[in-house]
Amino acid sequence: MSEPPTQDPEALARIVEAAVERALANRLLAAPPRAPERSLERAPWGAALGLAAMAFVAGAGLMYLVGSLRQSPPAPPFVLPPVAVRTPPPTLMTPPLPPPTPPTPPPAPRVDPWARTATEHRGHNGNRVVYNCPAGGSPHTVWGSGPYTDDSSVCSAAVHAGVISAAEGGEVTMELRPGRDRYQGTARNGVESRPYGAWPGSFVVLSQR
Repeated sequence: MSEPPTQDPEALARIVEAAVERALANRLLAAPPRAPERSLERAPWGAALGLAAMAFVAGAGLMYLVGSLRQSPPAPPFVLPPVAVRTPPPTLMTPPLPPPTPPTPPPAPRVDPWARTATEHRGHNGNRVVYNCPAGGSPHTVWGSGPYTDDSSVCSAAVHAGVISAAEGGEVTMELRPGRDRYQGTARNGVESRPYGAWPGSFVVLSQR
């Protein structure tokens, strides 16, 4: 049974020497027995020369093998190539958006104080309400001559009644009254009031405050 392969030079040398010795022993055993009458001078020198040649060739092969093993550099260790690791770009933190600004409501329409009427107080008969009439006002429509319909301009009715003037204005007090079946129109103090039929609410101008 053959020896396991090895790369140790001394072990290889021992293996080759053992192989040569076994070959010489087998050769000697296989040779025919010598005749007792033959002397050493008549030994088969051809067989001895053959064995010597085999030993020489085996030794030369062994020396060549040992030399090649000593001269060949060791194989470099296997190193895995570096693996490139991709680093993801940094995540930019976006600041939160501010809450939407609610729309600005449109400004309330400006109401001309000289256009105000008494309809918002209808039904509160006997109550008195003070109205402010700025100076330089423009008279508006008036129905009746006192009492006036509650949808008439209070400031214009005060000018018609002679309590204030459109140029100077002022604060006037009016009193709520129930509706009438008929309202008479007249022209007074530069204001011409209109006649009207039945209307559910009315007022009278008392005086300047």
